[in-house]
Amino acid sequence: MMRNIFNVSAITVCLFAMMTTITSCEKEELTIPNVDEIENSGNISDNDFGCSYEVDLTGVWEWVQSSGGLIADTVQQEQLGYPVRLEITVSSIKRFENNDLVYDAEYRIEYAEHIDGYKFGVLFIEGIDLTYLVHDCGDYLFLDEQIPAGYRHFYIQVY
Repeated sequence: MMRNIFNVSAITVCLFAMMTTITSCEKEELTIPNVDEIENSGNISDNDFGCSYEVDLTGVWEWVQSSGGLIADTVQQEQLGYPVRLEITVSSIKRFENNDLVYDAEYRIEYAEHIDGYKFGVLFIEGIDLTYLVHDCGDYLFLDEQIPAGYRHFYIQVY
């Protein structure tokens, strides 16, 4: 009888230790926010995620996912099968897909105010006919295509 109690107690302790370890590992691995939570928080330029209309895009940005389009789908890097990154300086932007340079262009940001009163930045890239509404959220960046049924592209800063 005493032996069975010991085995049950030992198993319980082991299970508790494993659950604690798994839970703590999950917390440490969370490096990107819940994109849906940020997107559904209302005006991204005015929320608790540190987003700003005054953008500083300099750095290296890794693409995480895009959502939107005519069928309102979401595409993630795992589905695409190769990495996409932006390398941005004060005056130029380079886009790489699978480490191949897609474009190297100058850019500018113009600021505007929405009729609802919030301010936003618009990204214009030389040679690209598409403009983007920009949300700089510190280590996170949203680029919204300014076309009907456009995509919202989510990037995380790596450098």
